Amino acid sequence: MGGESGSPATEAAKTAAEVDEERRAALLRRITEEGGFAFVSSAEKAAGGDLREAEAAREMAWEQLHLGPWHEVVPAWRDAYAMACLHVAELRAGAGDRREALQALDMGLIMGGSLLRRDLDEAVHRIAACAEDEVVADGCADKWREGISNNRDLAEVIGRKYIRLYPASASGSLYPHTESMLSNSSQVDLDNIDFTEFPEVENLDFLDCVLEEGEMLYIPPKWWHYVRSLSTSFSVSFWWSATAYPSEGA
Repeated sequence: MGGESGSPATEAAKTAAEVDEERRAALLRRITEEGGFAFVSSAEKAAGGDLREAEAAREMAWEQLHLGPWHEVVPAWRDAYAMACLHVAELRAGAGDRREALQALDMGLIMGGSLLRRDLDEAVHRIAACAEDEVVADGCADKWREGISNNRDLAEVIGRKYIRLYPASASGSLYPHTESMLSNSSQVDLDNIDFTEFPEVENLDFLDCVLEEGEMLYIPPKWWHYVRSLSTSFSVSFWWSATAYPSEGA
């Protein structure tokens, strides 16, 4: 019998790694041609595990993205920025700072080029999965999925917001508008409550919090929410619908 050969999966992984390495090497050559010698030097040290150089490379690429109008930016520098974000994320995650790692990946996806888009996406899923494994007890994620239909998550992207939540059971005491299109909105101005006109509001129980940048709040179905910005801020709402999940082995 001849010598043992690797499995198809192993060979495919090896080939993919070689292609990825060549792709990154080609990018560094393009950056060198654009005069980015300092970036290439820092990027190579970052690949070797130097976080300070990774941050320096990211800063250099960031500067190149803002030297003029966006359409005049050399595409290779967008890919270079994505590469630097990947280096920063991997090193931050390795040090246990997953929040900073995910923020670096987010910026890479937003501002980076398309060359390393798949690498960024895969890194997001991998690092986020590690965080979930540490904080989610067995079976909890599955149970949450079953009850996620028509629920809402509010993600704070920039700034801070004060949020107050009232349960669905308090709907009548929040004096919703009678018009059908506004029936999910309260007539009460929580910044200046008129207790003479809306007396039942005074004794209502509620939950409140300050949503910080990078945090997400789950809002159950039919709960009422009041939001006030505490600084210049931007948030994104995610509305979940029922999803069919394949059974194991399907």
